[in-house]
Amino acid sequence: MATLKYTGEFYYRRGRKHTRVEYMEREVEDGRSVVVCRDLEENERTRYNYLKCIDEEKSGYTMENFEKNRDFFGVSVLLTNTKLCAADLFINYKKRLSLETFYQFLKNSADFNDLKIEDYYKEQGFSFIMLITGQIHHYLEEAVKKLKDNTTSVYDALTMARFMKIHLNNGAWNVCNTRAKDLELMKKMGFEPDGQIAVAGSL
Repeated sequence: MATLKYTGEFYYRRGRKHTRVEYMEREVEDGRSVVVCRDLEENERTRYNYLKCIDEEKSGYTMENFEKNRDFFGVSVLLTNTKLCAADLFINYKKRLSLETFYQFLKNSADFNDLKIEDYYKEQGFSFIMLITGQIHHYLEEAVKKLKDNTTSVYDALTMARFMKIHLNNGAWNVCNTRAKDLELMKKMGFEPDGQIAVAGSL
């Protein structure tokens, strides 16, 4: 991978956005081939966000790791037994990626540890819970996009929100156990306590 040479390129379009993608392909065995694609826009965006995390002194982000991995940002390694060209293969992969990302969220972040259920009624109930989780996740994704900050993820927003508490005190609702900067972040995402909710104990 360190000496990888890209031999072709194409443009990937999604809606009004487009990006240039470099690629190389190589046959391996049994009629299969490996196609390596690098999304140049994603590479640049990830480099910028990584350096921003270093400036903000976020844990786990170092200049050493940046230098080691910067050429691999935005890289997808695809194994296929089809005759699709690199561009069509990449497009199909992008269509599947949102589903794979959601299942990764269910298993790793939402703590759905066992997705194999044989009982019909449990399966139906579990499917309903997954549906609601998916809708909440979708709305959170849209809310996080309003921040225009690629260093804040849905998981970050959920982690921040889990510590917030609202309780009734003398006939008034109070938001407690949170920081002023977190409330400002939530406001940008579209959540703002109404006039009947006071902020108490913020930092």
